[in-house]
Amino acid sequence: MIDNSYYSQDVHGPYELYDVGNLDLEEGGTIRACKLAYVTFGKLNAAKDNAILIPTWYSGTNKIMEQVYIGQGRALDPDKYFIIVVNQIGNGLSTSPHNTPAPAGMGNFPHVRIGDDVRAQYKFVTEKFDLKSLALVVGGSMGAQQTYEWAVRYPDMVKRAAPIAGTAKNTIMILFSRKRWSRRSPQTPVLTRVSTHRQPTCGKACCATPKCGL
Repeated sequence: MIDNSYYSQDVHGPYELYDVGNLDLEEGGTIRACKLAYVTFGKLNAAKDNAILIPTWYSGTNKIMEQVYIGQGRALDPDKYFIIVVNQIGNGLSTSPHNTPAPAGMGNFPHVRIGDDVRAQYKFVTEKFDLKSLALVVGGSMGAQQTYEWAVRYPDMVKRAAPIAGTAKNTIMILFSRKRWSRRSPQTPVLTRVSTHRQPTCGKACCATPKCGL
């Protein structure tokens, strides 16, 4: 485990954690005691039909969504809706490689698919808030992929879906970008299957090149 002060209540809080239990993954393996970090705004009405779910994206957190989209008179108004922002598995606040104890953390962290995120979120909102419907699921980038997955996996529950800047299927450009991101300079340390406390330094810099061309 790594103590990373960026992924903390001081920077991204206040948020709460919900334990969805052991999460069996689509590619095999299990995340034990999988925890989702979340924050809510507004009030759930008696009919429980005014809930909006916002799944975060790769490297995004609930604090970013709060600062941009949520607020009185904004697109997502807590005076009208009960808004739940749930942090994606692996984003740093929810269960992630750096905060998972050995031997399952760091380079041994299992592969998590979008479907795994959504199944965990479904368990969370149905258990924690007893929701039977969502007035809206909205997310950007990888949050948009989760939005698509929600609409397909739980169509009777999702009344509206608003994916922002995301695709339901990987395109050639996305595959190219992924390949570009995986490149690194020879001197750059990386996380390997052997647990290491060195953190990669080139990842986001490498992202800049293909993103500029999108």
